[in-house]
Amino acid sequence: MNKLTAPEAKILLSKTFLQEPLPPIPADADLFHDTIYDFRGFKNKLWSELTFQDIEESWGFCSGKYHVDDKYYLYYLPGLLLATFDVPDSYPLALHALLPHSNNFRINTQWKVLIEKLNDGQINTLIEFFTKCKTDFVHAKIMETDILIDLLRGSIVERMGRQMK
Repeated sequence: MNKLTAPEAKILLSKTFLQEPLPPIPADADLFHDTIYDFRGFKNKLWSELTFQDIEESWGFCSGKYHVDDKYYLYYLPGLLLATFDVPDSYPLALHALLPHSNNFRINTQWKVLIEKLNDGQINTLIEFFTKCKTDFVHAKIMETDILIDLLRGSIVERMGRQMK
């Protein structure tokens, strides 16, 4: 399997995350529920304009996924994933942007609520993204990637089960 390049990743993420109209993100938008997280650097930026520096300066973006409004978090998620291509060894940031914050990455209610807001196409795109990204990483990151892929696949299976009832 070939390593995913930044241009390929942008095309992959754009095909599903840009299908819906861009949400308005005005300068005065209240992006966060908790004042310890600072997302001001994201305002008035498209997800495709985010840089790794924007993410670093808005520390806690990944940790803050349960503190920021879900629609904004999911809007900026593709930008965060792409920004990790700019800085070597920043792949764990991409992983932790989606892994549940819990012991052994166990699914929690907050994670379920967040993932439920993604459509099947977006989840499948994330699965493809992480599958293609995992080729060059150390064993621990490959294991975490596999856990995330399994969780995302499981969310689709669970959704399908609910629809069949």
